[in-house]
Amino acid sequence: MNAKSKSATSKALNGSSSNGMWITLAAIAGIIVIAVAAVVVAVQNNWGPFNKEPVSMDFAATTDPQISIADDGAVTVGEKDAPKLDVWEDFMCPACGQMEMNFGKDLTQAITDGKLQVTHHYVNFLDRSSAKGDFSTRMIAAAQCVAVSESLDTYLTTREKWFANQPPEGGGDRTQKDIATDAKDSGASDTSTQCIEGIGQGGNNLDLATETASNSQKALQDSGQQMATPTVLKDGQPVNIQDPKWIADAIAK
Repeated sequence: MNAKSKSATSKALNGSSSNGMWITLAAIAGIIVIAVAAVVVAVQNNWGPFNKEPVSMDFAATTDPQISIADDGAVTVGEKDAPKLDVWEDFMCPACGQMEMNFGKDLTQAITDGKLQVTHHYVNFLDRSSAKGDFSTRMIAAAQCVAVSESLDTYLTTREKWFANQPPEGGGDRTQKDIATDAKDSGASDTSTQCIEGIGQGGNNLDLATETASNSQKALQDSGQQMATPTVLKDGQPVNIQDPKWIADAIAK
């Protein structure tokens, strides 16, 4: 092989080596980008080693005397001497969202004015209609996080926000970060938002929510009413929430 041929061969080899190096570097860069993206997603969704600190709840330790949580997980709000309503809801139930849209502000006003006491019995009938399969249960835990640590006004405002941002039934969902952000925007403290972001990452909150749903379902079954949400009872009797005056009628005893 003459010198000219050797030089051409050397250049070809060098070019091939250089191209291979650049391909290798590009592949490594691509892997790094994918890894960084995976970490970001994990942090946002509290997955794996990026879990939030586990938080356990004590139902007996509610901050506001106008909020109490029974052993069965039902959340009661308002003056104890006011007329009483029992309400069964699922945070993914479109009809529950519609009831909140139509009557939520009036019901909140009646509660904060001391004219009604309401017990929220949360159920998880529609868990399977969410993308992760547990949205309703996670929302029960979130509601209990806020009920334990916040004022009556903040609890009721947060509920309103959650129903306003309700995901669509049949595949919709929200992350714990989304749920916690709504609570924070409604005035909730870091204690509540940390509790919400830690749901399902240890502690007892998700277990309590699952038990609450079971207890609420049994209470609705025992009431003799149709197993559907929303259901509103006063003194054990169904309230017609299609009647625009149902809240005023409930106040009137």
